[in-house]
Amino acid sequence: MMRAAWTALILLFTVVSATAGHIKPPGSTSLTVCSESMKPEYAGVHAATSSIFAPTGVRLEWRDTRHCPAGAVKISIVTSEPGEPHSEVLAYATPFEGIHIVVYLDRVEAAIETRRAPVLLAHILAHEIAHILQGSDYHSDSGLMKAHWDANDHREMAWQPLQFTPYDIDRIHEGMIRRDGLIANLR
Repeated sequence: MMRAAWTALILLFTVVSATAGHIKPPGSTSLTVCSESMKPEYAGVHAATSSIFAPTGVRLEWRDTRHCPAGAVKISIVTSEPGEPHSEVLAYATPFEGIHIVVYLDRVEAAIETRRAPVLLAHILAHEIAHILQGSDYHSDSGLMKAHWDANDHREMAWQPLQFTPYDIDRIHEGMIRRDGLIANLR
């Protein structure tokens, strides 16, 4: 049952992404993202994140952290410590450093119904990857890059992915150009 639900979700994200009509960024159109292993119930999260990200024109290439090349985005899945400040934060990126994302999986699971946690996690990963590419902690007033998603956003993402605004996509494209230059200088 869970596999069928994920297949339907990925198909929906692919159809929405394919019809979004955004222009592909100049330069490289792929980004390597390395992620720690997750629980089996999150097996489709990487594919769903890629589908959410597809309208930007940037293809996410997923790898295990054990096989992570230099310059790749690295996602750590952690459990928060009791009494840790900012306990409402589900994840964060280091956009000015441009590499690391930390996800508090226990907080993600506590924030929403269990069956919706994989969809929320896919949106969180897409949001944080966008911060890395944009090189900014900027948030938009609506859509995927909104600072705090409310109940309406959670309901919407259950049916279709939240979208990047055209401004968000332009900033992602600018970030890919910058990133391509930095990576080329490392070679």
